[in-house]
Amino acid sequence: MIILTGDTCLKSASVAVVKDSVLLASDQSVSGRNHSVVFADMVRKTVKDAGLAFSDMDRIACVYGPGSFTGVRIGLTFMKTLAYSLGREFHTLNTLDVLANCEKPVTDVISVPMICARNNEVFTAIYRMNGDRYEKISMYKAVDINVLKDELLLMTKEDINVKIMLSGDAQPMYYERFMHIFDGRMIPFSESHTYPDTYRASLLLSSDTESDPMNSEPFYLRESGAVRMKTGNK
Repeated sequence: MIILTGDTCLKSASVAVVKDSVLLASDQSVSGRNHSVVFADMVRKTVKDAGLAFSDMDRIACVYGPGSFTGVRIGLTFMKTLAYSLGREFHTLNTLDVLANCEKPVTDVISVPMICARNNEVFTAIYRMNGDRYEKISMYKAVDINVLKDELLLMTKEDINVKIMLSGDAQPMYYERFMHIFDGRMIPFSESHTYPDTYRASLLLSSDTESDPMNSEPFYLRESGAVRMKTGNK
């Protein structure tokens, strides 16, 4: 089974080609580069580097949000069009689910992906090990970082053995603060946890992630900033 997975949800876009859980080729853009300019070429280059053609792909997958309002659409539009034109099975993966699974699951670890959402808020959910992956035990939400902190304080108080693993583009911003609060309970900081790993994303495909490419829409946790300003919502 050969899977092509792409992501443009955050500042760094990435692509991976995986065959039977083995990584054949991957690429990641320099953080901050324009996804609309580089992503299509990244996909073509990665497939070529794998020694394959688009017609060799069995499944096409895309990380489809939450994330940058515009960035999410760039990757999803390209990948679902590719799946439709090739007649291949298409899958959509939530950014938070992918970030939460940045490492193999470990018992007694709470995985907490955090995506910057401005105004001291993050897009997040809380995950615990369930079999071969981390699965969410809370809803997807946009929440103030202090509310998330209090929720985690309660969980760590109830379970003295549990540790916390942060991921996502808000991880560098809040890691030190969490270190002071959860002293001795934090998994070490890793730069590789900042953005979705499209190799590990491919391992999350299942019947639940399969989607009709013609009807697949981005996953947003709230409206764009422009819409919120127009309607007066925060």
